[in-house]
Amino acid sequence: MKIKSIKKIDYKDEVFNLRIKSEDGLNHNYIANGLNVANCHKMKANSIKTILQKCKHTHYTFGVSGTIPKPGTLDRLTLMSQTGPVVSEVGTRFLIDKGHITPVEIKVIKLNYAPEKIREAFFKASQSADSKRLYNIERDYIIENKQRLDFVCKTISTSKKNSLVLFHRVAYGKALYNKLRDLNRGREIYYVDGSTPTETREVYKRKMEQGDNVILVASYGTFSTGVSIRKIFSIFFTESYKSEVIVRQSIGRGLRKHHEKSKLLIIDFTDDFSLKRDGKVYFNNFMIRHMYERLKIYKDVELPYQIKSVNL
Repeated sequence: MKIKSIKKIDYKDEVFNLRIKSEDGLNHNYIANGLNVANCHKMKANSIKTILQKCKHTHYTFGVSGTIPKPGTLDRLTLMSQTGPVVSEVGTRFLIDKGHITPVEIKVIKLNYAPEKIREAFFKASQSADSKRLYNIERDYIIENKQRLDFVCKTISTSKKNSLVLFHRVAYGKALYNKLRDLNRGREIYYVDGSTPTETREVYKRKMEQGDNVILVASYGTFSTGVSIRKIFSIFFTESYKSEVIVRQSIGRGLRKHHEKSKLLIIDFTDDFSLKRDGKVYFNNFMIRHMYERLKIYKDVELPYQIKSVNL
């Protein structure tokens, strides 16, 4: 979508600019001349409800979202109680078929590198340990594995077009950045997390729009939502997420069309610590369970995907 013109209007009433806490600092909600709520990335349904209930003299309320909560969820019901039911829904597949956004190809890479004794240890711990603690132990094991880091960075390095590399934890993001710089001498590689100044992020975005072989390593919190760069050809999910909002918004970073881009490639890395007995799986680790949740999302939005297992 492009702004074709801007018309200045004479408006003397109050304009409110509300902000919610976010890593990118860009989450503004503008309310003026009735009601218009915009740019509410990651805003919860209860927050929207609180705002709308205070707008007592509003004649019309409109809601537009790319990631509306799932049917049957409390967030969905809360939102519908304030805005009414969904009037029209336009899916990703429809927009691709009509030529409005870029076709998507998703490759899911299941990484097998954990020794049997480690898999068994995770399985035994799952029978008694606190799930949150076990989840964090699993994530620590993953980001500290050098084989995984080498494979992920070598895979990213095979891309010769602009690539967005998304990470969750800063320690892993910096490890990716340093390794990619070692493997790609002379290539433009930039790093962004929550501490990166807004002005610097804008410079990196311009460099990607103007360049052809740029790698931008960025945290999900700063670049999974609200960022518009046309010239992204590949997106790499280097750490696991199951949140539908984050997954769909992350894909959305590369959907804008560019005359040099025929498709968007998504590489989704996951870590397989599963165990089998008599050919049947009897244990799936957290990251594999997250992968299955992402596959449901890909299926729901009708994006084709392929799954490949790689032994490290």
